Amino acid sequence: YRPTKENSSTQSLANTQQSTAVQLFVVCADQGQLEEQTDSLMHILKEIIGSLGKLRVLEKGIDSLHRCEARKYSFELATKSHKSLQVGSISVYNDYFSKRLMIKQQEKKSYRNLWILGGHIDITKLLAAQI
Repeated sequence: YRPTKENSSTQSLANTQQSTAVQLFVVCADQGQLEEQTDSLMHILKEIIGSLGKLRVLEKGIDSLHRCEARKYSFELATKSHKSLQVGSISVYNDYFSKRLMIKQQEKKSYRNLWILGGHIDITKLLAAQI
């Protein structure tokens, strides 16, 4: 954390300390369903965010993933100053949380792990990219 000076000329919606966001959370029964939901969510976000400007979707490399993430996609919008601003992301967690938190689905007499997908859309940064 590095606080900025109050009268600094670098303050903007793009670097606020707090923001308004839409959180995304999907729980799937198996890996096949997780892949379908990932594709569906990617399509929806591309449609929504892409309608606001030039969109770039990046698949993050393994060096930038958290331990719980199997894959991560970053959604960036081009700003008026021709810079890219990350306005959202999707993280594929597979069954990482299910195994550790014992989140299970009962199937007849056995239990199986659930597969989890999460993400967010930062509304404040979406506005910043439009201004």
